[in-house]
Amino acid sequence: MDISGLVHQLVLMFFAMGVGFLGGKAGVLGEDENKMLSSLVVNITNPLQIVASVMVGERLLTNGQVLQLTGVNFACYFLLIGLGWLLVRAMRTPEKDARIYVFLLVFSNVGYLGYPLVEAVFGEEALFYAVVLTIPFNLLNFTLGPLMLGGGLRFSWKQFLTPSIVASV
Repeated sequence: MDISGLVHQLVLMFFAMGVGFLGGKAGVLGEDENKMLSSLVVNITNPLQIVASVMVGERLLTNGQVLQLTGVNFACYFLLIGLGWLLVRAMRTPEKDARIYVFLLVFSNVGYLGYPLVEAVFGEEALFYAVVLTIPFNLLNFTLGPLMLGGGLRFSWKQFLTPSIVASV
């Protein structure tokens, strides 16, 4: 396996973060500029990257297989939630913090930094599958996430239907 593409992508991401950090320290990038750049990534470039992933290469899976993959991914998340609770109990985490720890163990951010890395390691065709695998993450993160954090089960379409999720669907 050739890891030069991965190393190249990691170096690019490292320098981009470094430039942002130095720009913030030098006062070139203030709070407003950071919000605008974040909004650009979240609302425009990431959704466009998702849409582009559908337009390249050929699919190795049928639509039915993609749905099966999504179902398996949902099952994996429920398994991870159960394992998270077991681990938190084994660590004897205080009851008031247990839900937070389980949430942190199960729901890491799988999209924004993951997409460029998946593309670098597996090629642009693999990005489609990474997008498919983030749909259960987003759905469970926006529904079970608040419940796990102690806010009760609530769901808001406005909060859930982000540009990235719309592009994924």
